[in-house]
Amino acid sequence: MIIFRDAAFALTEPAAVTFGKFDGIHRGHQKLMRQLLEEKKRGKKAVVFTFSQSPRAIVTGQSAQVLMTMEERERYLEEIGIDYLIEYPCDETLIRTSAELFVKDIVIGKCHADVLIVGTDFRFGYGRAGDPSLLKRLAPFYGYELITEEKELDEESGREISSTYIKEEILQGRMEHAAKMLGEPYSFEGTVMHGIELARKLNIPTMNLHPSSQKLLPPFGVYCVRALVEGTWYDGIANLGCKPTVTNQNQVKLETYLFNFYKFVYGKTIRVMLYSFVRAEQTFPSVRVLKEQMERDVRDGKRYFSSLPPCEIQR
Repeated sequence: MIIFRDAAFALTEPAAVTFGKFDGIHRGHQKLMRQLLEEKKRGKKAVVFTFSQSPRAIVTGQSAQVLMTMEERERYLEEIGIDYLIEYPCDETLIRTSAELFVKDIVIGKCHADVLIVGTDFRFGYGRAGDPSLLKRLAPFYGYELITEEKELDEESGREISSTYIKEEILQGRMEHAAKMLGEPYSFEGTVMHGIELARKLNIPTMNLHPSSQKLLPPFGVYCVRALVEGTWYDGIANLGCKPTVTNQNQVKLETYLFNFYKFVYGKTIRVMLYSFVRAEQTFPSVRVLKEQMERDVRDGKRYFSSLPPCEIQR
């Protein structure tokens, strides 16, 4: 996959292009991706157009926490077979570009779009004046085909699936529901770092990640998890938080203990999926009591995964 991170690009091959923030790439986004890959089978280049930062952040000056970092999004899109990812610089000039000029100069001029694939709620251009109806009116003039996808609905609530709705569920610790809307469990990626190694001394060795400051954090506590380490998935448990029993630091860590895993992987990049919230983080009166609780957490985690149907596995 080729990535463009500035405005100095111009595609020359016929392209199918989809547009959006794509935070989390939930089931609604996945409909767009499937259609994009269908166009790739027909000979078009598959292009995802997103922004270096949210236009709303430029206007308000506030950056929201994300479901997916740029690095995670890049990995996902490369894995599914996207040809080009455009992380277009979002600045005052872009924000003040009219919708029709955006189509003329960027959609056609830079992306060489033959096919546009958008959701029914897609908005673009100055004042968010551009929408699918405008794209439909402009299609005969610029010679592209427009494909519009309906929003995906959540079966439990009937609400439209959106990054905002998923964030609400994650902040409440409802990881199973969030996973249904995302199409897979919420995850963290990072490099395994050295810690104080107390868990290793307690015979429950963990792998420590420092979550990105951009990443949305669910409630602090213990989770049933699956982790991808050197190409293999392992079941385990993880604690997200600041370890109040053994440290007074406020640094957030994700400490993951994997069942039947005995390797040292410091410096390796791993991915940890949070399947289910077990309990809130708490302070224990002693390390001995902490160890006893950790052993109970391990037993709970093993029971959780043994109870899952075989079909409920990671993507």
